[in-house]
Amino acid sequence: MKLSLWCNGQRIGILDKIQSDQPWLYSNIDYDDPAYGHKLEQITYFVFVVLEEDWGDFEDDASEDREYKRRIESLGLQKEDLDIFQKNHWEIRTKDQKEKVIPHCFQDGLFGWRGPMRLPLQKIEENV
Repeated sequence: MKLSLWCNGQRIGILDKIQSDQPWLYSNIDYDDPAYGHKLEQITYFVFVVLEEDWGDFEDDASEDREYKRRIESLGLQKEDLDIFQKNHWEIRTKDQKEKVIPHCFQDGLFGWRGPMRLPLQKIEENV
């Protein structure tokens, strides 16, 4: 089964070939626009490193959300960016568009997620 990769309601590529028995890891990301995909990978990897480095366990969702907010603020983003951070996210959908999951990052050609990761996509797109 192939999954499509979406950003702000627009398809930007296809995920193909499961990398391992871990269903959240994919390789062979086929971007509709390879140059745009390459830039997105560079930026999202940077955000991933800042947010996920030394990631600990959280007792509840509220404490995890507070940590996400703290780390986003450490990037120097403003309140407007944080509002975007809350509202926008990556979407992976099956071909019939009925199933959605929220991934967190690209890393060395792999695509995966550990839980909700809402990146400030408007900010990312402005810098691409």
